[in-house]
Amino acid sequence: MRLAGILLLFLISVAPADQEHTDFIQKEVEWGKPLSLEEFGIPHISVFMVMREMTFILASINRQYSVRVELKSGNAVRLPGTNSSMYLLYEEPGKGIRVYFLEAIAKMNHDLLVVAVTKRTEQAAPSPIRSTLAEWYTSLQQDRAMLDTSRCSCVSHRVAQQPSRPFTERDYGCRLSAS
Repeated sequence: MRLAGILLLFLISVAPADQEHTDFIQKEVEWGKPLSLEEFGIPHISVFMVMREMTFILASINRQYSVRVELKSGNAVRLPGTNSSMYLLYEEPGKGIRVYFLEAIAKMNHDLLVVAVTKRTEQAAPSPIRSTLAEWYTSLQQDRAMLDTSRCSCVSHRVAQQPSRPFTERDYGCRLSAS
């Protein structure tokens, strides 16, 4: 019973950590046409494929700078639930949005891009009653440790504790054991 109570308090007092969930959205983009990230909360950013070869790909971000990515296994990330490899083209760290080139079969003159949107779900803050409950349980265990349970009169009704002084033998009506 004592172990069950301690375990219950531990489980109540431990707040789960923040959790992250990533959604992978596939977009089929025609060669030379931009994929606008405006629908994902990043205005004025567009990614489009410039060139695709057997060993590398070349993408352009906002037509201002180009990104060349080598197609080798060290750079690849697996798309969850498939055997397809993805290669990172663009990342917006503050928003949790990444754009990948997906190495998979697409329609003629099209490429597959994957937008990974990471969402963080925050857990509610622990309530103040948890710490109060833990303090109460700790004081209860200390009081039980001081009881002499070999005498029946010691297990009877307890007198309420006054905060200014600790319990005495007179409060319990029996002899307290030294622990």
